[in-house]
Amino acid sequence: MVIKLSKSDFENILEDYSVGRYKSYLHLDWAQTNSVYRVKTSKGSYILKLFENSDFKFIEFQDKISKFLKQTVPTPINISTKKGKFYTKYDNNILTIQREVIGRHPKRMTENIILECAYYLGKIDKKLSKIKIKEYDCWGDHIFRKKEFPKIKGLNIKKDYEDALQKLNKFNLTKFKKGYIHSDLHESNLLIKNNTVRGIIDWDDCHKDYYIYELAIFIGSCLFSEKGAKKNILKRVIEEYEKNIKLSKSEKEALYYFIKQRILSLIRWSKAHGKGKGEWFDNKIRDYQNFKRISFQEFNNLIV
Repeated sequence: MVIKLSKSDFENILEDYSVGRYKSYLHLDWAQTNSVYRVKTSKGSYILKLFENSDFKFIEFQDKISKFLKQTVPTPINISTKKGKFYTKYDNNILTIQREVIGRHPKRMTENIILECAYYLGKIDKKLSKIKIKEYDCWGDHIFRKKEFPKIKGLNIKKDYEDALQKLNKFNLTKFKKGYIHSDLHESNLLIKNNTVRGIIDWDDCHKDYYIYELAIFIGSCLFSEKGAKKNILKRVIEEYEKNIKLSKSEKEALYYFIKQRILSLIRWSKAHGKGKGEWFDNKIRDYQNFKRISFQEFNNLIV
């Protein structure tokens, strides 16, 4: 649910910061779980985020992650208040402000953007492997956790999901490399300008997981959309990621089933959260249908 703010609310919030006088605002409706606004002041344009479903420890964790990555990847960091804190509060909700990154969400993922993102993901994961931070992980064993699946005409997603888990269980997953990952890189969490990545945003899903799952999330979100699958660049996406994080033969073989699990999880999530209709849901169904046209054998022939 969107937390609605008035002009006077913004003026009061900005009193805690040295970012200029309030001029205007725009609610950004692409945010799924928090209320996000673009706020223009006499000193520039800023992003104001009101956290609705995250506890303080996780918000603090995100702040440390983004600051640790500051010199490595283009990601915005929180501006400190006049009291030196990375946050303030509004009506008992944690609130942060960042300077807006100049760029836009891509209307479509070009080959150049996809490959640049794959490289940055590897760079993020490699850098975060060195962070000394108290572990915060509310995800647990989310991949193999029992889930309820809705009925969707033309698809048996429960059967397909169980098949993916059965195949993944045949791998020795204890040998797969793990670390902190972004875990949600797609068009809405990406800012570009002149066909170049200018900002990677939104660390709400950052957690410890398999590195190969980082790739599965990204590939599942951008290589099976629009008109079919972008099969011609699958291998190059993996090569770009491997410039920073090397993957074993077994990890690459499991990638197909991690992608399958991820796309089906998003379909289930959208139904469970009342988003089972509309463009976003239809796109996920389309992504899965495009993915299903590629067999495990064909997929692995494409990436070797």
